Amino acid sequence: YISQIKYKKINFENFYKKIKNELKLEHNILEIGSYYGVLGSVIKNKVKTYSGLELSKHGSNYARKNFNLKIYNETIEEHLKKNIKYDLIIMADVIEHFNNPFQDFKNITDLLNKNGKIILTTFNIESLYAKMTAIKYHWILPFHLVYFSNKTLKNLGKSNNLKLFKIENDPRYVSLGYLLEKLILIFPKISFLFKVLHKVRFFRNFSIKVNLGDLNIYYFIREK
Repeated sequence: YISQIKYKKINFENFYKKIKNELKLEHNILEIGSYYGVLGSVIKNKVKTYSGLELSKHGSNYARKNFNLKIYNETIEEHLKKNIKYDLIIMADVIEHFNNPFQDFKNITDLLNKNGKIILTTFNIESLYAKMTAIKYHWILPFHLVYFSNKTLKNLGKSNNLKLFKIENDPRYVSLGYLLEKLILIFPKISFLFKVLHKVRFFRNFSIKVNLGDLNIYYFIREK
């Protein structure tokens, strides 16, 4: 992940441009799953306060040391006990890792102020690309525990008094080297072609935009 941080920064700068209308200078922001603090570094000076919630001690320490971010190294349940309320909560590629997304989403909603918002990113398991690739869909991974569609996310929000008011496509930028590594795994029968390209450093360092139509940004607002 650290080797890809400059590309993550490009992704999160583009992500910020999409969500910036939801961020206000007077907002208190919480990012759940802040990891190495790249998104936090992009938005911390654009809001009143930024805090991150991250279980990885290595990621938390990196974010504090390199980006001077306020990071809580604790669970959602532990953080809830602090009785801190937020205007906006962001989760970037996190919800699919939850053991119990229904309870976790309820707890996250309880961290919001009245009319607070949640912005999250994840992949749509009912997207055309996911359906075409079926069990070979590259986001089906052991550490992705739950898979969502637009409909299930809408229902998840509704059950927690949250209205899903916007869905936006979320293309990503990666290094060509990283993409080639993924293609080697996805297409083993022609992996030799990708391995040849991967050996060329000149190609590996290219930044490339990937949009398969399966990654989305979901915007929720608390109604009660």
